[in-house]
Parts: sequence; C-alpha cells; structure tokens
Amino acid sequence: MSFEGRNAYLTTKAMKNFLIASVLTMAINQLNTTVDGIIVSHLVGPDALSAVTLYLPINLIVTALGTLLGIGATIIAAKAIGRRDKEAVSGILSTALVSLIFAGLCLGIAGFGFGDGITSMLTHDEHLHPQLQAYLTIMLGLGVMPLLNQFLGQCVDIDGFPINVTKSVMLIFVSNILLDLILVGILGMGISGSAIATITSYAIAILFHCRHLLGTKSDIRFHFSFASFKKHIGPNLIQGLPLLISNVILVVLFYLMNSIVQDRLGHNGMFVMSVCLNIFMIGMMLSNGFGSTILSLGGKNMRLAH
Repeated sequence: MSFEGRNAYLTTKAMKNFLIASVLTMAINQLNTTVDGIIVSHLVGPDALSAVTLYLPINLIVTALGTLLGIGATIIAAKAIGRRDKEAVSGILSTALVSLIFAGLCLGIAGFGFGDGITSMLTHDEHLHPQLQAYLTIMLGLGVMPLLNQFLGQCVDIDGFPINVTKSVMLIFVSNILLDLILVGILGMGISGSAIATITSYAIAILFHCRHLLGTKSDIRFHFSFASFKKHIGPNLIQGLPLLISNVILVVLFYLMNSIVQDRLGHNGMFVMSVCLNIFMIGMMLSNGFGSTILSLGGKNMRLAH
C-alpha cells in the first residue's frame, strides 16, 4: 500500500473512531441534561425545571468564556501536536488553563456576591425568582467546574483519546442522577441539591481527565511561565473570538425568548417551553458530535502526515 493510501486508510479509520466517540459523548451529555430536568421537575416541581431553563443564558455565557479562553487554545494546540512541538503545546494549554481559572474566580464573585441581582435581571416572577436564585448562586458561583471540565475534556480529545471523554460524560451522567436522587429525593435539598449534584459530577469528571493528562499515555504537559503567557494569550483569544460571537448570539436569543414567554404566559408557559426545549436539544447532538470530531481529528491527522 502506498503512503498516500495508507494515510487515507488510517485517517478514515480515525474519523470513524472519533466520530462514534464524539456523537456518543454528545448523546450522553444531552441525555444527562434531559434526565436531570425530568428528575428535578418531579422531585422539586415544574418551577424548578423552568428555573433551569432561565439559567440557560448564564450557562451560555460560561460556555462562551470557555470557548474564548479554552477551545480556541485547543485548536491552536492541535496544530502544534501535529508538528510535534511539545513546548508550544504546553505553553498554549497552560496559558488557557490559567486564564480559565481566573475567569472561574470572577464567576465565583458574580455568583456568590451578586446572585440576587443577576436573578432579578432574568425574572420578576415570584414563583420562579427563589428557585432561580438558589440554582444560579451555586452554578455560577462554582462555574469554574464546567469551565475546567470542558477544557480538560478537549485536551484529552486532541491528545487522541476521545473514548476517555465519552467515559467522563458517562461518569457525569451516572453521578449526577445518583446525587440528584440522594440530595433532592432523600435529603430534600430542593433545587440547590440539584445544582450541587451537577457541580459535583463535573468535579468527578475533572479528576478523571487529570488522571489521564498526568499519566504516561498523555503527550500533553502543563508548565506555566509569564513569558509563555504573554506569548500565547493573544493568539488564544483571537482563535476563540469567532466561536465566542456565536455563543453571544445564543445568549441574546435565549434571554429574549425567556423574557417573551414569561411576559406573555407566566411561569406555566415557561414550564411548557422548558419541556419543548429539552426535546429540541436532543437533535443538536449530531451536529455537535461532527464538529467535535473534526477538531479532534486535526492533530491526529497531522501526526499521520509526519
């Protein structure tokens, strides 16, 4: 077999492996969100599910920060992995990691310090305000957890182990449901218990990612220096900026949608929309899975070319 034929064969095989793992990851991730919503709505009440939907614009802001500071960096790092430039990979990803930790600290100040004010910007409904504030304070205050989980998962992905990302999402799925049943169903902690369960499941996934990234199978190493930070922070932000714009558009879209439904139909209308939204989001898993596949395959394909 010629080099070109062998390379095409290996790339096709890698594409299938990455695609299956990525789509499965997105499927489990969305199933986790849907099942979590079902559990919360049954154990706490319909307003709890509406509160989770009202938090969606804030959740998208957290995702946008992860995109700007982390995902753009992993795109650049994937190219450096293909060049086998381990020093560049370390500098790029270490810069992103420090940036995300700092962003997480800012989210903590916003959540624990200004949770009530942010909640009032999202709803004035007396049924939804207390539920949303309890959920938002914890989810935003500990927003560093989803930031790090998203970023470290991408690091494992471009390192060539998408199946490990799938395993981590399965850990989130199982642990989140079990913790929901314990904290909400048995201990009666309400929607706060649901938020704690979600954050804890992210923490478990982070530990799972670290187990791989700190192990011998990983080609990624983190080593921070101020010189490297100044060198890489600009390119990281520029690479993540186009992806940030799409997230900002979604933030505005969901905020306006939530506001219109609340004004016209009240908290009952929010519950109906929340149910419909969960069904709609299941269909998004395929497109997200394909997108993740292309990013993950980039560095691996460049390795094969070399």
